[in-house]
Amino acid sequence: MGEDGIFEDDYGSFGYDKWLVGYETSEEIELIKSKVAGEKGLAQTSVARTLYRKLLGGWSDQDVREQLNSAIDKHVTVAHSQYEKCMSLAAQAFTKEQPEPLLRLYTLETPFYGALANDTLPLATPLFKSLDKLQCRYYQGVSFRGLRMTNANLHAYKWAWKNKGAILTRTFSSTSLDQRVAEMFLGPRTDERWCVLMIFHFKQKCDTAINLGRLSAELPCMSEYEHEEEVLLLPWTLFTVSQIEKESDKIIIHLQNIPVDMSLWSGVNLIHERYKR
Repeated sequence: MGEDGIFEDDYGSFGYDKWLVGYETSEEIELIKSKVAGEKGLAQTSVARTLYRKLLGGWSDQDVREQLNSAIDKHVTVAHSQYEKCMSLAAQAFTKEQPEPLLRLYTLETPFYGALANDTLPLATPLFKSLDKLQCRYYQGVSFRGLRMTNANLHAYKWAWKNKGAILTRTFSSTSLDQRVAEMFLGPRTDERWCVLMIFHFKQKCDTAINLGRLSAELPCMSEYEHEEEVLLLPWTLFTVSQIEKESDKIIIHLQNIPVDMSLWSGVNLIHERYKR
């Protein structure tokens, strides 16, 4: 990999990978904004969820609970030292109908955390259902994420930057309010992997960027690792890439959040479109 390898290719095309989905035209971007707004509306409105189940099938609240418990059973297992804590947090989330225990569950160092990279639904489904209860934690500002990436991993970001497209996240991502914390995760550069610092810009409060830190005496830290000052990015968060720059020891990617508010009307339209099929 050459020193300028980050800028060597022609940016080509991009559809999706394990982490992102790309949208190139303004029409495509508006369509996905409407879809995400509608999915949020369906998730957060009990009447809409009931209508969806009656017309199209789908999971009940009990199904969602069982899916999460099954994922913990499968990936953490009874033998793990954190198993009981995981199950307790899951139970609290559903019994109290509060999302905070789910956030703490995410931050535990267990195999469940890793499994979410391949299947977000066990945690994302109950979180999106109660997203409106986290309004005090919706984040506005700048956060940072440090990691190492291959050229193939970088392609989506280069494509979005060059083509002025948008990218939608497909996984959970941990970011930090503190750039120094993010840079601790960069590690050494190798011939195959670049050190990459992502800088996320949220010009207004984002309902899928959740500040897990201590906000007040009444709003304590939700993370097991308070010093990391984590802002958790949920799946289905939309961004543009405004700049990619290369420094001697790392690549810096600037991402601008595209706000997408919950819309019950868009949710009703989704039900109508899917019912017609």
